[in-house]
Amino acid sequence: MAKAGKTSVFDPRDARAAIKKHLQRLQNSSNGVQFEAQRHEVDMVNLLVDLAQDESNPATLRRQCALDVVTLARGVPKPWLHTGEDLNADTPGNAGLGATVGQELEAAKQTSALDEQLAQLTARNVHPRDWPENVRSVAADMIAYYENEEANTITP
Repeated sequence: MAKAGKTSVFDPRDARAAIKKHLQRLQNSSNGVQFEAQRHEVDMVNLLVDLAQDESNPATLRRQCALDVVTLARGVPKPWLHTGEDLNADTPGNAGLGATVGQELEAAKQTSALDEQLAQLTARNVHPRDWPENVRSVAADMIAYYENEEANTITP
């Protein structure tokens, strides 16, 4: 800062020119490119998700978009190293419940099928009283919640 009574030797035009030159250098550097890319990265990930979920796109494009999104989210998948031997369904499982590998796999398949059935029923807005008994028995807590909500709903 200049002292009182003295004139500044620094010209404001020179300051503007120096700032302009510095900003142009930043814009032309890889930092500027990286900054611009980061400004659009969320939109680009959303575009990849939209392309992957659009059933009118070819399966190869959808697959590649899905892999790109997973790679962006989790990094490049690492190969799963294993012995290459076939699984023995009678081998003790890893869940610690005393079940065999075959029993654990079957339980996982049944759970997945039940979960899919439950998702379809709720998506179609089927009332829990109309669910199949196998779904009702597993989803007892959810049914209780819905029945409680229904009892507390005020009807005109």
